Amino acid sequence: MGPAGWAILLLMASVIGSVLYFDFTGLKKSHVVVRYVIWAVVLVGFIVLNTKRLSPGRNLHIHHYFLAFMMLTFICYQNEVLTICHGFAMGMFIEGGCRWGYDPIWTLAGTEGEIDDRQITKPKEVSKHTTKERMRWIEIKAHQSKIRSQNEKRIAESQVDNNAPQYSIPVHQPQSAANSMPQTTYLQPAMINMPVQHVAPAN
Repeated sequence: MGPAGWAILLLMASVIGSVLYFDFTGLKKSHVVVRYVIWAVVLVGFIVLNTKRLSPGRNLHIHHYFLAFMMLTFICYQNEVLTICHGFAMGMFIEGGCRWGYDPIWTLAGTEGEIDDRQITKPKEVSKHTTKERMRWIEIKAHQSKIRSQNEKRIAESQVDNNAPQYSIPVHQPQSAANSMPQTTYLQPAMINMPVQHVAPAN
């Protein structure tokens, strides 16, 4: 580790040490130190025991939303520094859940082989993802959102350029052994533009 690495490490240690000092002082002034020590023992004990109980089928994965949750339960409001730290932890908690989802803390152990896109995108399978499957699921959703926006833009442009309105219609292809899934790698259905024919009313 170079000088810059040591400087960053010392800075982080100083910040964390200061927060812990201010927090302990605030809890002591509020006469609740014993309660928080008991809560810390219960929390850590539960994590350790449940990890042993679920292993080897599941692995412990501390997401940053859960780390922020633990910070929120220990940081008090007794001075300005702690209030800022509490607000930072709250933002970290919300960002983690909104960006990545409130995934399980004990995730299924990863399996060998390729991920089946059709399986992991089923609604009932979302809560059973491994970490690798969750990352793949996020990639699929991001790609679908991008393609959907491009399709909507093309449809809007076609409606402006042509007299007849254009509508995006999914193509339904027959299932066969050679082509059992008429979709792309990212599960985006094939789309075509079909003009609407206006039929004159009968006299």
